Amino acid sequence: MEVKLINYNVPVLAVDTENLAWSRVFGATRINRNHTWAFPAYPPFLERVLHDLPQVQPDVQFTAEAQQFIASRTTFEDAVAQAAAHVSPGGIQCYEHQLKGLAEFLHNWRWILQWEMGTGKTKVAIEALNVLKQRALVICPLIAVDNWVREVAMHSGGTLKTVAIAFTSKTKKYELLAQAQNCDVIIVPYDTARLYAAPNIPKQFEKILRQRGIVPSPKFWNTVLRVLGMPTVARFFNEWLAGRDEASIIAEAAVLPTHPFISDIDYTTIILDESHRIKNYHSKRTVAITELAKKAARRYLLTGTLSLGDPRDLYPQIRAISNHYEFTTSYTKFVQTHCVFSERNTHVVTSYKCLNVINERVGSLSSTCRLEDCIDMPGITDQNVTYTLSDEQIQVYDEIIKTEDATVAIHLGSVTVALPNPAIRLAKLLQICSGFIYWQDDRFAGVCDECPHLLLCTANSVHPGTYACVRKEELGNIPMPERETLRFSNNPKLDALDDLLVDILQEPTEKAIVWANFGAELDDIEDLLRSRNWPYVRVDGNTTQHIKKLEKEFMTNPACRVYLGQEATGIAINLTCARHSVYYSRSWSLEHWQQSRARNYRIGQKQKVVVYRLCGDKTLEYAQLYALDSKENISKLLTEKYTCLTCENFSKCQAHGITPWATGCCLSRAVTRFTTRARIIGNAD
Repeated sequence: MEVKLINYNVPVLAVDTENLAWSRVFGATRINRNHTWAFPAYPPFLERVLHDLPQVQPDVQFTAEAQQFIASRTTFEDAVAQAAAHVSPGGIQCYEHQLKGLAEFLHNWRWILQWEMGTGKTKVAIEALNVLKQRALVICPLIAVDNWVREVAMHSGGTLKTVAIAFTSKTKKYELLAQAQNCDVIIVPYDTARLYAAPNIPKQFEKILRQRGIVPSPKFWNTVLRVLGMPTVARFFNEWLAGRDEASIIAEAAVLPTHPFISDIDYTTIILDESHRIKNYHSKRTVAITELAKKAARRYLLTGTLSLGDPRDLYPQIRAISNHYEFTTSYTKFVQTHCVFSERNTHVVTSYKCLNVINERVGSLSSTCRLEDCIDMPGITDQNVTYTLSDEQIQVYDEIIKTEDATVAIHLGSVTVALPNPAIRLAKLLQICSGFIYWQDDRFAGVCDECPHLLLCTANSVHPGTYACVRKEELGNIPMPERETLRFSNNPKLDALDDLLVDILQEPTEKAIVWANFGAELDDIEDLLRSRNWPYVRVDGNTTQHIKKLEKEFMTNPACRVYLGQEATGIAINLTCARHSVYYSRSWSLEHWQQSRARNYRIGQKQKVVVYRLCGDKTLEYAQLYALDSKENISKLLTEKYTCLTCENFSKCQAHGITPWATGCCLSRAVTRFTTRARIIGNAD
C-alpha cells in the first residue's frame, strides 16, 4: 500500500484504503467514491502530514512521483531568500518585518497575518502577488476598495491590472465581472461578494417555496438564475409552479443570454482583508465567501484582530482557509468544546474553556506583528480631557438614570422620549453628554424592542426603516418619522473641544483629527470650525464615496487644518500628517475604536501621537472608555451590565475583577437574599 500524489486544486497525498486508522493523520479527508484517504501536501500542513504517516504505518511507502515531490519541496528558508531578493516593481522597499511576512505568504498556501493596523499588511499581500503572478480575488470592506486599487497600482508599478466591482449599478457590476477574467486583481466588497458570489434565490421566490413546501433541483436554479433579466427568470419560475417540466425550462434557459458571477472567475488566490467580517458562522455573507474561498488554492487572511474575545469568531475564518484543520470539522462540536453555557439558559455562554488549544492551533498557521516591535515608532499617549455637564444636562441625565419607566419627560421642547430598553437608554445618555438628544414620534414604537439585531444596530447607529435596517422591507409601508434634534442651551463638551483645538492649532504647521459618532455632533463641530475659520474636511456616511479625495486634501493641503470624521469611517486611510487626535465621542464598536485610532499612528508617522478623549465628569463616558480600553464584550455590556455602566463604581469593580451581582458588588445583598429564599423553597419541595 503506497502513498501517492494527486492534484485536485492543490497537491494532495492519498492512500487507497478503507482502514479507519488513516483518519488519525493530520487533515485526513475521506473520498468515498474512490475509497481513498487524502491529506494536504502543501505548507503549512505538509510537515505535520509527513510526521503522522509513519505513526499509522511505520514502513509507509511512497510512489516515485510522491517521493520526488517530497524531496523537491522548498523550505521556509528558501522563501526567506526569495523574499530578500525580490525587488518591488513599485520601487518602494519592504521593511524587515514585511519581508518576513512576504516569505510566509510565498512559502505557505494558507496563512493569516494577525498584524496590527498600520504595519503594512496590504503591501505584503501585493508584493506576494507580484512574485506569484497569479490572479487574485481580494474581498475587503467597502470603504477600503479605493485604497486597495491605489495600493496595487503603487506597489506593482502598474504591472498588475485591477478591477473594482463596487460603487456602481447592478448592470455595470455584471459588465465588470465579465471583464474580470482579463485582470490580475479583482477587488470586491464583502456585501457585493455575498450578492454576486453565485446565483441567489430571490426572497420572494423563497417565500413562495416555503408556503408550498416544494423545491426545484439545483440544476434548475443554476441555469435559470443566470438568465439575463429578472422578468424572464420570474416567467420561468411561474411556469415551473404551474407544472411545466424542469427539463424543458432548463433547455430553453440554456440558450438565452446570461450574466456572470464571481464564482465564474478563474482565480487561484483569495485574500480576505479584515477577515473578522465573516465571524458570524450562520450569516449568508460567511456562507457565500467560504464557498468562494474553496475555489482558491492559496488563501490568506489579513486582520488586526481575529476575535474580540469570543472564540466562536475564529471558526468561520479558519474554515475559510482550510477544511483540514482539526476544529473546523463541526461547528456544534467546536462550540461544545470551547464554550460554557448557563445552567438556566443553554443559549447563554457564560465563559470559555480550552483556549490554549485554540491559540496553539491558530498560532501554527499565522503570524503576529505589533507596530512598536517592528518599527521605531515615536509613541502614542492617551489623555482624558474632563468637562462638566451643565445643570440642565445633569437634570435630564439623572431623570433617565433614575426612572424605571419606558418613557421619560424631557423639558427640551416638552416632549416624551421612549426608553424601551437599556441600549436606547445608554444612547440617550451619550447624546446628552454631547449637548443634544434625538427625538421622534412613536410610529416605530416597539418595532426594535424584540428584534435580535437591536444591539448591533444600536452600536452602529442604524435606525429603523433605513437602508441598513434588516427589517426595511417589512417596515417599508410605514412612513419614516422625522427625527428632531433637541439641543441644550449650553454645550460644555463643545466648549472643551474649542479650547483644545485653539491650543493645538495655534502652531501654523499643526493639524488635528476630530472623531465623533452622531451626525448632530458632526454638525455642531462643523459650525464651530466655520466660526473659527479653520479649513477642514468632513467625512461621514454620506461622503464615504469621496473619502480618498478628502484624505488627499487633508494630507497635502497645508491650509486644511482639521479632519472631521465619523468614527465608523476611520478605516483604510492614512492621516499621518496629523499627530493630534481628538475623540469628541465614541460608539460602542470596539472595531471602530481600534481602526480609527490607527489612522495616524502607523508607518510614516514621525512624531509622537497624542489622543485626547473628551469625557463628561461622573458620566457614562468614563465607563465606555474603560470598556473599550479593556476590550470588553460590548453586546454583553449593553445587556447584562447596563446597571453597572451607569454606576460610579464601574471602573473600580472592573479593576478588581468584581462581576455584576457578585460579592463586592453594591447590588449583591439583594441577590443573596433572593438566593437564600430560593433554597428554602427548594428544600420544602
